Amino acid sequence: MAAVQTGEASQELDLEAPSAAALPSDSPEGRGELEAPEEPNERLEERPRALGSWLPWAPPVRTAPSSWSAWRWPEASGKMPIYVQRRFRMKTFGLLGLQQGLVFAIMVLFDLLAHRRKGFVTAQSVECQVLFYCLGLVNMMALTSLYSVRNWYPQNYCCLAAITMIAGVFWGLARSVAASTLHFQLMTVMTVTMFAAAAFSWVLTREKSLPCVVVMLSVGLGWLVGSVVLVGTARYMQADTRETCLAIGFSLLLVFLMLIDVLKLLITCRPDDFMKVIVFMNSALLVVVSIPFFMLLFCFLHGDTDIRNLEFLEEAPHHVPMPVAFGRGHLGHEQA
Repeated sequence: MAAVQTGEASQELDLEAPSAAALPSDSPEGRGELEAPEEPNERLEERPRALGSWLPWAPPVRTAPSSWSAWRWPEASGKMPIYVQRRFRMKTFGLLGLQQGLVFAIMVLFDLLAHRRKGFVTAQSVECQVLFYCLGLVNMMALTSLYSVRNWYPQNYCCLAAITMIAGVFWGLARSVAASTLHFQLMTVMTVTMFAAAAFSWVLTREKSLPCVVVMLSVGLGWLVGSVVLVGTARYMQADTRETCLAIGFSLLLVFLMLIDVLKLLITCRPDDFMKVIVFMNSALLVVVSIPFFMLLFCFLHGDTDIRNLEFLEEAPHHVPMPVAFGRGHLGHEQA
């Protein structure tokens, strides 16, 4: 049965494909050659052909960009996509809030340990003041080191963790210089402000929203929430009203100093500027405890900033002639 089926299949193949003997010898088919059919379009002759075939390559298939992935692209050249801006601001404010929360916890722990030693905090000894300013100097040097390694991972985060520990001890010793709880209240406002600004920036960052307005509203609303939290906490703990008002005023000053430094970076939201924003905001906190340290660090961080922004310089048009220089050469030209 298999032989019969094979014979029938061969007969069917013979019927479908004529043999070379049945074709005339002078025809290309009789010589065993196949000719490509005539192409109706002349442009097909210019297309590259597949190896071993007379068929041209198929044209590439071009599809329109999907609407589901269009949100990943920026609306204009030179701008980051919306999701990058949202995550950049939320990560920046969130990391600052986490860092200042850890600094606040170290401050409270150090202050409790210092209170157990009689006379260590309240006496305001010379040793404590020397240690306080030495830690301020170390904190400033650590911030300069973080600025130098801001693009190196994981060195930048290790340096940031060390700065958090140093800043916690540094702010914890502030009570030995000024016998008040102002720095505790100030750190409370700033911590709540950063966490609230992270939440507000996530909500307010939209496609048609202005980046400058988003940053200002996020920080402003965050500061308002922090001030309300501080007032409620101060009334519960029966703190001094004057210190509470001073803490709110100093926190507003710190917010303005931070925005002066990092407003442009928070508008552009370039991922490479993330650690730079962290350094600038940490340096602004030094103005409360030590203005000289803040000024030195401010000059160092802005020392590489060129006041001539070469990106915005426009080339002079060719049809405008060069102005004649006034001076001795101009007078000599008139005399001649």
